Amino acid sequence: MKRNLAKIAERGRAYILVLAAFAALCGCHTRASDSLTPVRMTGDAGAGDVAERQAQAGRAVAPEEYGPRGASYFPSFVLTNELGEQKAFFDLIAGKVVLVNFVYTTCGDSCPLETARLRKVADRLGARLGKDVHFVSISVDPENDTPATLAAYKERFRLPANWHFWVGKPGQAEEIQKKLGVYREAADQKKDHSLDMAVGNQATGQWLKRSHLENSEVMVNLLDRLNPRQPQRAQIVGYEQAPSRIGDVDGAERLYVSRCMDCHSIGRGDGIGPDLKDVTSRRPRAWLKRWIKEPDAMLKEHDPIAMGMYEKYMQVAMPNTKLEDADVELLIDFIDRESKSLAELGRPRIQR
Repeated sequence: MKRNLAKIAERGRAYILVLAAFAALCGCHTRASDSLTPVRMTGDAGAGDVAERQAQAGRAVAPEEYGPRGASYFPSFVLTNELGEQKAFFDLIAGKVVLVNFVYTTCGDSCPLETARLRKVADRLGARLGKDVHFVSISVDPENDTPATLAAYKERFRLPANWHFWVGKPGQAEEIQKKLGVYREAADQKKDHSLDMAVGNQATGQWLKRSHLENSEVMVNLLDRLNPRQPQRAQIVGYEQAPSRIGDVDGAERLYVSRCMDCHSIGRGDGIGPDLKDVTSRRPRAWLKRWIKEPDAMLKEHDPIAMGMYEKYMQVAMPNTKLEDADVELLIDFIDRESKSLAELGRPRIQR
């Protein structure tokens, strides 16, 4: 037993160091001389921005020297949040370290997963959210999303009060995406909207485009790096500095961590969704396989078990993560194996 616990603790430390190494490789080094590379933004800097920099420099200023983009670059659209408050978009980011993402409240797949992952980032930030770091979530469905639907969406995911959701007029979210460098052309700008997020410090002009699948630890590290007031973490320059190998992490565990763990646990209680401990003995395997593979179809069919969970867990629909049959089998076997390990170890094996 002691050897098992020591091995688990060692692997946990390795995970953390590998995540930190990944953050370093993503541009999160801690040397004072390092700088984060801004994402490519569309359009020229506003005339006011250029004139100001030319006056300061006493000469013509090249485009790459524009530096921080100001109010004359970003749209002046007035947005409304879930409380009915109205603010211009630039006022939401001016002088702040921000994470800007785009969702809509009736989304049945990617948006719930993205929101669940960002909630983990918010949990890690704690009291710093709304003070050192600000989340700005913007709806891409202004025809249907209202302050009331945005408020209900926040409640379903149990999100903190200082994380606000905003909606504007048709076309405005897309214009903001273009200015932030995260716009993607699509036939249906709602269902197929870009899932990338913009993370940056408006005051310094540092902006990065990040995936909605970003690990929460890496994202917090990145936000820390953008905040000059935040003490920086120790530098890790590569994966080779991790003290042990984690090659024994199998594909099933990687699937669980990437697709399930943001909403579920195995033996640590309910989260956004139910605790999965012993679910293989509580549900028929055939039902589990279909539920994991096509939850959207089962909800549309009003499957009684699926509908019961939908109502119990704040009407948060389980997303369809597009898994193949073989991956579904791996996940079910992994959950079964972890549930049995819990009885042996007396605590969850996965501690992240």
